[in-house]
Amino acid sequence: MHRVLLFEGQWYAVYSYGFMLVMGMLAGLWLSLRRASTYGLTRDQVLDFALAVLVGGIIGARVVAVYEEWPSYSGDLAELINIRQGGLSWLGGVLGGFIAFLIYVGRSQIPRGVLLDMATPGLVLGHVLGRLGCFLNGCCHGCATSVGWAVTFPDAPELGFVARHPTQVYEAVGEFLVLLVLLALQRVFPLGRGAIFYAYVSIYAVERFFIEYLRMEPILAGGLTLAQYASFAILAGGLIGLYRALAVPQPALVRGEA
Repeated sequence: MHRVLLFEGQWYAVYSYGFMLVMGMLAGLWLSLRRASTYGLTRDQVLDFALAVLVGGIIGARVVAVYEEWPSYSGDLAELINIRQGGLSWLGGVLGGFIAFLIYVGRSQIPRGVLLDMATPGLVLGHVLGRLGCFLNGCCHGCATSVGWAVTFPDAPELGFVARHPTQVYEAVGEFLVLLVLLALQRVFPLGRGAIFYAYVSIYAVERFFIEYLRMEPILAGGLTLAQYASFAILAGGLIGLYRALAVPQPALVRGEA
């Protein structure tokens, strides 16, 4: 890990997590812009949509993270807006991004499935880079282990220099494989129905459920973590959405030049 990428010790230090977060956003936006014409969208529409979802996702991710770790922030309220060193919740990001998505759909009148299918591969690519940022930062780490590929996080002495599962890398690799699957499915599923998005949601829910067994998250009643319970709900919603996207007849979009 390497928490500070550049200018360590300066007020303008560049943190690895924040840098990778920005790189993930830019990479996701780049891929979405390349896919825009395939879904009959303009670059301006994609930019407006991406801005709305990114802002909503970051706000939601930060609010939930601060709520979950309030004792860590209550003593220094200035840290509430400092996300350069991590402190973003996956569940909060999904919730905030979804709310922003609904608002944008209502105002733009663009079909929901078109936006979902266009943006999903970019979202996944951004997630891959974001998880690598988590690895560099030492957050979202796994439990202690003796496997040969275990890693320590020397920049995080609070972890006790104990070898741990690099769950951030596990998830990044898993997400990259999912991205390849989604791009292949795009050639099979009808464009613009939301099927690509719902397939991703379903696959990711399963992936996250099992990775949670290697994470160090609080165990709730029933022996599962909050993210695992959320994964059940997300998987159910994803499968229902996928069924409806494929079962209801809709006119296919005409492919443009990607």
